[in-house]
Amino acid sequence: MDTPARTIERLFTLAAVGSAFGAGFLLLESSTCNDSLDVAITCAESASVDVGRVLLAIAALLGLVVTQAWFARSSNRSSWISMIFDDRTEEDVRLDADSITDDVEDMGEGWAKLEEQMLTNRIEEE
Repeated sequence: MDTPARTIERLFTLAAVGSAFGAGFLLLESSTCNDSLDVAITCAESASVDVGRVLLAIAALLGLVVTQAWFARSSNRSSWISMIFDDRTEEDVRLDADSITDDVEDMGEGWAKLEEQMLTNRIEEE
């Protein structure tokens, strides 16, 4: 099972490719205006041009993030995605959960050791 950061990276890759294709389709299809028909009907595709530009901007931003993640992974550095999302595997999380000790147990052991030292010092003094 992959890390959550790797899953988000794949999701961003899919979204970047999808939005780039959507933007390309909208921007290529919006340039067909016929002068023979009403101007209001044929050239009313300005909304699709705006949506295409927004999709193109989203594709560019996601493309930058994904490209940075690819380069970071190839050079063993942390990516922007892994700074936000957890980049540990399931085994790492389980090992961390098993190795965590309770603060109360440590505190009790510390008090017991301190009391033992005090009793040892008293016995030595007597």
